[in-house]
Amino acid sequence: NPTEANVTGNVAVKVYGGTIEQVFAGSNNKGNIGGTATLTVNKNGTCAMHINEVYGGGNEAEGNAGEIDIISTGGEGEGITDVYGGAREANVTSGITLNIKGGNIGRAFGGNNVSGSVSGAIVVNVNETSTGALNINSVYGAGNQAPYTGNPTVNILNGTIKQNVFGGGLGASAIVTGDPEVT
Repeated sequence: NPTEANVTGNVAVKVYGGTIEQVFAGSNNKGNIGGTATLTVNKNGTCAMHINEVYGGGNEAEGNAGEIDIISTGGEGEGITDVYGGAREANVTSGITLNIKGGNIGRAFGGNNVSGSVSGAIVVNVNETSTGALNINSVYGAGNQAPYTGNPTVNILNGTIKQNVFGGGLGASAIVTGDPEVT
């Protein structure tokens, strides 16, 4: 179909630096990711890293997400405003694992942004293991304005959370019908 860009295999996205508005491991508007989508953000080199939004899924395009690894976003004044394990306004047909190991992040969400469902388990792991410090303002097990019908799991092992940790999501439409677990 010329209006869709389906990917039957796996997708691997790696970001090493730059000023970027949005990063998606999935498709834009249409096109399913049939395999596993993996996304790695790890500052490498002298190019500054300033990213507004990072998504493990697609933009208004249903598909699989998978594993997101945030390893390093650079030094002071560099980082990511929001990280979403899922998609923006689309269904995710797989589970999501969001691993945050280092960097400066405003908000981290295990689920989607705005809308869409997540079919599998959501696991958010915060564990400062990289050489750079880990600083996050707030961590959410589920989505931003997006519901989740499972049991989100948030594991905080090491790192600095400047504000709050929530097992659920953010906003009146971020209804979690399962049992969030925060460790």
